[in-house]
Amino acid sequence: MTIHSAFKSLAAATLLAAACSANAALLTATDSTYGLFDAASGNRTFTLGSGLVSDVNLSITFSKCDDPGIGPNGTSCVGTGNSFNSEIVFLLTNPFGTTVSLVNSGTYGGATPGSGKVTITFDDEALGIVGGANVVGGSFQPVGELSDFDGQDAGGIWTLFIQDTVGADPLDYFSATLFVTTREANAVPEPGSLALLGLGVAGLAAFRRRRT
Repeated sequence: MTIHSAFKSLAAATLLAAACSANAALLTATDSTYGLFDAASGNRTFTLGSGLVSDVNLSITFSKCDDPGIGPNGTSCVGTGNSFNSEIVFLLTNPFGTTVSLVNSGTYGGATPGSGKVTITFDDEALGIVGGANVVGGSFQPVGELSDFDGQDAGGIWTLFIQDTVGADPLDYFSATLFVTTREANAVPEPGSLALLGLGVAGLAAFRRRRT
């Protein structure tokens, strides 16, 4: 590799790192308003600051049991019958009206005993896809794609829609946390990153003088 090529590679890598460092920010918001949904629906909201979205994840803590629900302080199902997990629906909508399906009616297909209180993180990069017979905690890809939010402004009110479609086997909602990674448009690299680039340039210049 020539000195000129090495300089170009270092400059490009340093500026890329500087841009990432300057632009990236993690915004989070949590809702902990308990609700019991039985043949009913409702919304929970999250308010975030501005920034262009580059990644969205959402963690929801809930339970789906045979009647009755486990209540705000419960952890395990009381009813011993089937929980009919196909009745669960979760949707996430951003401040501009873009909606992503996390769980649709029928995503879970089983009439199985309830699993009690669980936390699911919806993440496009998760290895598994949400669904199956049983509700199991962990990280899963949602039904839709959270990347649909990418490039839009995070600022404003995000809405989580919660629904249990049929009566007698309630869905208990406990809490949810929204994680949004943002980047600013046309951000200027941080001074420290620019200094790093300057040191790299100076080092290459000194190396070139020695070679000459």
